[in-house]
Amino acid sequence: MIECPRCGKPAISESEKCPHCGADLMAQKPPPEKPSKREADQAEKKTDSGKEPQETPKVSPSEKKTAIQKEPGEPELGETGKKLPMKEGRKIGEILKYVILALLLLIGFIVIKKSCKSKPPPPSPQGIYISSDIADFFKAMRKAVHEMAEGKKLYRYGLTKLEGLPPPESLPESLPTVEAGPAAQTAGSFALALEHYELADKILRDVRFTDNAGNINECRDTLVDALKQYTDAANILNENSKARATGDEKKLRANSPSDAAANFTMGEQLMAEALLSGCKGEFFKYSKTLDLADRGLIIIDYKEFFAEKFPEHQTHLETLLEYQAPAETMPAETRPETQPHHP
Repeated sequence: MIECPRCGKPAISESEKCPHCGADLMAQKPPPEKPSKREADQAEKKTDSGKEPQETPKVSPSEKKTAIQKEPGEPELGETGKKLPMKEGRKIGEILKYVILALLLLIGFIVIKKSCKSKPPPPSPQGIYISSDIADFFKAMRKAVHEMAEGKKLYRYGLTKLEGLPPPESLPESLPTVEAGPAAQTAGSFALALEHYELADKILRDVRFTDNAGNINECRDTLVDALKQYTDAANILNENSKARATGDEKKLRANSPSDAAANFTMGEQLMAEALLSGCKGEFFKYSKTLDLADRGLIIIDYKEFFAEKFPEHQTHLETLLEYQAPAETMPAETRPETQPHHP
């Protein structure tokens, strides 16, 4: 109830005019007081505490989706639609930045590694590239061929002693002592031959390849197979000569010179195949990177190995090695044939 300001009589507060005098009651009502900031804060806290919960208006899924969309400049939203703290959003951004940087560095590393693998090797001064491991193999092969040549000389020297024939023209660098007697000399020759063959085998097997060298591996296998044939032949004649010295007939029959001859012949064929083909051309390609003096030493390697058969192959080998023998007018001490041989 309110009091009419004109007649002073009571009237209903919702009435627009006084029922007694007709005065306008609405014009006389004071405007509603605006709550103070303190009262508004207290009312908000009271609502959050749950003492007087207000009814949450229903929102459709589409309206909710629109309501939680990120506004420009606002922090990122979480999975529940709540805004993430500014510090947490920055931290996630920093992590993503470092992850992307790491991926870019990894991709760059892979690209550089592939480009290095596909880059062709630098050519040698002669325009021919020979990898270091293949060059090392051919140096080892020359040493092994020299050892095989010495082994063959000892083998043939022992064979002449065994068969009572004159010694060969080309004698090995080392011979058994004469004081040991003929039988021991013969067996000693084959034993020394075996030592040279075993050393040659070790030289070849110790070389390691890092490149894809199919022809070189095949060549080494051929040389090792040839060495096995030479070794078997020398073993047979070594046992045969010892059996003759002791009179062991059973051992003598088990180690026949004909079997040794078959093994030796097979070894010669395998070696001729590898040396005359130059490991399917790879050795001759390598030799072209060497100077003329070194190629002259290679000719000496072949000459030592093939011995009396060398003239049959000389022209062929000199052509492949692009080697021309020095003129006869050159002083003897300067010709390759007279130089100390260091394979």
